[in-house]
Amino acid sequence: MGAALEKFLEETVRPGEQSSDYLMIMNGPEDGRTCALTKSLTVIGRLGSNDVALTLDPTISRVHAQVTREQGVYYIEDLNSTLGTEVDGKKLSAKKEMRDGTMILVGETFLCFRLASLEKP
Repeated sequence: MGAALEKFLEETVRPGEQSSDYLMIMNGPEDGRTCALTKSLTVIGRLGSNDVALTLDPTISRVHAQVTREQGVYYIEDLNSTLGTEVDGKKLSAKKEMRDGTMILVGETFLCFRLASLEKP
């Protein structure tokens, strides 16, 4: 992960503030907002009823992608969205495991996956 991204993450979410693993919005009008991943299935999309509702980006499908947690491991999967989902700059074609710092692109919105347990003290 680049030094600028690490600095941004440290300034936006201070260690100890986030008690669960989360997604952080990295651009646009919701830049810096965090979305806790407290359930085993988290749906990302434009609908307000989604677990991670990204209502301000019209390029995101109503139900775009999902994050699943299986035995402590997180995976991302596209839900047949119109524009698809990218993970670390590559188009997602199947369910993919995520690691701390994984960058996700849905529509025109970048999300960064963070593990709270790896936050600096």
